[in-house]
Amino acid sequence: MSPAVQDDPLSQRAWHLLELRQHERAEAMARRAVAADPDDPWAWQLVAHAAFGQGKRQAARDACLEALRVDACNDRALNLLAWVYYAADQHAAAAKAAEAAVAIAPDDPDHLQLLADIRIQTGEHGTALAHADHALRLYPEHVGALNARGDALALLGKKDEAEQCYQRALAIEPESRQSQLNLGWLQQVRGRRAEAAKHYREVLRSDAGHQTARELLFRVNPREAIRYHGARRWVARIVRGAGPLLTIFLLLPLVALTILLPAAVVGFLLLRLFGVLV
Repeated sequence: MSPAVQDDPLSQRAWHLLELRQHERAEAMARRAVAADPDDPWAWQLVAHAAFGQGKRQAARDACLEALRVDACNDRALNLLAWVYYAADQHAAAAKAAEAAVAIAPDDPDHLQLLADIRIQTGEHGTALAHADHALRLYPEHVGALNARGDALALLGKKDEAEQCYQRALAIEPESRQSQLNLGWLQQVRGRRAEAAKHYREVLRSDAGHQTARELLFRVNPREAIRYHGARRWVARIVRGAGPLLTIFLLLPLVALTILLPAAVVGFLLLRLFGVLV
């Protein structure tokens, strides 16, 4: 947390809401901070983070640009702007923002890792590897840079070295979904379907709704993907859709029992009484 955030109660609350992944509430709180001080770049960055977390790329981009209007040398705002462009597949704009961030803070491994990821998407695998190596020289345990290095090596045909990078990243951060996905993808490429499925299952264990992991698991083991993830969702959807109808079907026997049982008992007693009288 930056000193500026610590000094502002509204920004501080927005930051804590972001940590809790309550992005909508965080954005509302951050916008209150911006309304109180439109020239606070940190408040604008919080708005951008919260909007980006909700998939609101345009709002996130606009907030980043506002932060840069106030402070053109804000490398963190440039980094976030690069991520927004990267998520929208605007790789040229993403590279320009990331390079600007590196120019301001050349010793920040986060900027170099992002630049490596962008170069991978543009097919510049050798350049991506150089950026990832630079980031790891600055911070050898940077999980994102290790994954970027693994991606570049794998695309350069050096799969054994790529696997070592992914394994090292996973050893540093065992809950890293990206590392698990990358290992699964590499094993899948190598034809090791059972090993790939194991890594995809690990991702789904921590996040059952992870779309990429579910799709990749479907490719290596369709039956398991449908049984454990697809089928469960479809059943829930059917139950929700058929809720009122299902309720009626369940209530009908109960209503019938409530009405018919007393009538049957009365009828039986009348018959017995009639038999005695006769």
